[in-house]
Amino acid sequence: MRFSRALSLAIAATTACAVPTEGPEAEESLGQVSQAVAMERPGKVEYAFRYYADANIARVAFASPKWAGGCSSTMIGPNIVLTAAHCGPAEAAPSQTSGLTFMTYRANETERNTETFQCRRLIHGWPRHDLAVLYCDPNAAGVSPGDKYGYLDFETRAPAVGDSVYSIWWNAVDNGATGSTMVPLYSAGKVTQTNATIWSGILGAPAGTPVGIKMDTWAQPGASGSSNVDANTHRILVGPTTLANQDQPVRWAFSMRTYLDSELLAPGEYTGAGFLENVKESNFPAGSYDFARYVGKVDKSVNGVFDVQEDIERQRGENRRTSYGLGFDSRRRNQLWETGFVAIDPVAKETPIPYVGAGLVLRHRFLNLKPNTSYRVGVKVKTNSAGNGSALSVGFERSNQAAWSVANLATTPGTTVLRTAVIRTDASPNPFFALRTTGAFNGSVSEIQLVEDGATNTFELADDREGWSTVFGPANFLPRGVNGEIGPPNFALAVRALWSTSIPVSTQKMLFVANRAQRLCFSARALASTAASGVARVTTGGSQVLNANFPLSTSWTNHCFGRIYTPSSDTTLTFASNGSISTSYLVDNVRVEVDPNVIFVPPIVIGGVFAP
Repeated sequence: MRFSRALSLAIAATTACAVPTEGPEAEESLGQVSQAVAMERPGKVEYAFRYYADANIARVAFASPKWAGGCSSTMIGPNIVLTAAHCGPAEAAPSQTSGLTFMTYRANETERNTETFQCRRLIHGWPRHDLAVLYCDPNAAGVSPGDKYGYLDFETRAPAVGDSVYSIWWNAVDNGATGSTMVPLYSAGKVTQTNATIWSGILGAPAGTPVGIKMDTWAQPGASGSSNVDANTHRILVGPTTLANQDQPVRWAFSMRTYLDSELLAPGEYTGAGFLENVKESNFPAGSYDFARYVGKVDKSVNGVFDVQEDIERQRGENRRTSYGLGFDSRRRNQLWETGFVAIDPVAKETPIPYVGAGLVLRHRFLNLKPNTSYRVGVKVKTNSAGNGSALSVGFERSNQAAWSVANLATTPGTTVLRTAVIRTDASPNPFFALRTTGAFNGSVSEIQLVEDGATNTFELADDREGWSTVFGPANFLPRGVNGEIGPPNFALAVRALWSTSIPVSTQKMLFVANRAQRLCFSARALASTAASGVARVTTGGSQVLNANFPLSTSWTNHCFGRIYTPSSDTTLTFASNGSISTSYLVDNVRVEVDPNVIFVPPIVIGGVFAP
């Protein structure tokens, strides 16, 4: 991290400017060796795990790793990381690859799990600004960091004075239990200025122009690169932290709006020792790239996604996994859809469909699904009007080839309901998933999901953890799952206690299939001794088909409840408690499987369509 000092001096020499003595330019660049904060300060600097009870903040904390020797960063895709350019690495080093470390807490500041991935820089814009984008390789098991720990989208509006923000940033705590170990911290603040000038006169805008954002969020060396997250949407509002007062509630950065709008990248290298190439071609993953396209604006498509990320992901596609959450709330995911005559609405998190006849609505070519595998598909369907009772269909297909596995979805006017089906890939790799109309349809779709039939939801991937909720919002997940006491974190669903009872946690993402004999299996354990029992409920079409108690032990215990018949695809699974409970309990390894005690006859295929 020390090379940022050399860059600062080189900038001053190149621009013939003296080092500033006042304003944000006078403060210490945070990319140098981190300095421990003195202690936790409630409401100002706290261990991030103290906010795990807030599911939204926990989600951000999981996706905010430490970069290289002492900077912070944020995942913005399965393999793409956002951090500060002045954080390095120095290209002169023998290896251009550095470590990206994730840390989660099981119970307190000393019970931690870590995992490190190897990453390399793709683009950076120092010293005109402080944006760096990295690419990270999967771990030894083939799992990519963003798929496991999650990633954030951008808030693309301009910040306003008074906006509430928070940051997950890394540092050691002198008077804490971590010693010299850097750990993720949480600090909240607000935007106090939107026209600050950062790095006056340094090689062009946005540096030296009054577009910088000042916040009263606590910082210290080591906070460099940490994102500043909108407290309402939990998206990145202000980009990587670039300057701050030491151990005080003051930091500066450019907004994501500025980064997306500005002519950030210039070709080749800046003149002068220590400056790096804006686009590091040799660090890109295998593929075909127009590197000249990345010079200038980083978002020429004006879709809220960096062009370099969009190009990489369109070539590589989604990483293969057993569960795909394809809700429309993520601009990054939305760019991988091929649309017919529709427009995805990331704000409403849906795709309106005003079709007067049969046609393609959405097609996804980049899922990298397993061959010869059955997938349960779930689509939330809002029907205003429909030309027939099954005006939507889902299926697998290829270019210039008729779909071989198709299932119609019921469309009942005046309803918004989850529809599920089972379709199967063929022997060829990577089929296309398509949603089509079979006739006139007016309405919308949302929350599309694909789950490998019979797969266990281990909660180890971010997609596994989406779609579980309570009356207070998203459900909580803790890195304390089965076999989660050592090694990389193992996540589990937390059914939390409140006022001597539990807060029910529900989901529709298990995708129970209508008219199918199934059974529910899972593992559970209490975090402390309790006389209460857990409850698993399955409700389908308004009728309860399972209401089973299970004992809560402080050891992991497996449970299976068989022969659930779900006449409706609109089925919800809920975990709660029976009796007074003052402690949370955990659930892991949830699966819905065909009941082995019932002979299941698959649907009959007629003309490429599954008959009911």
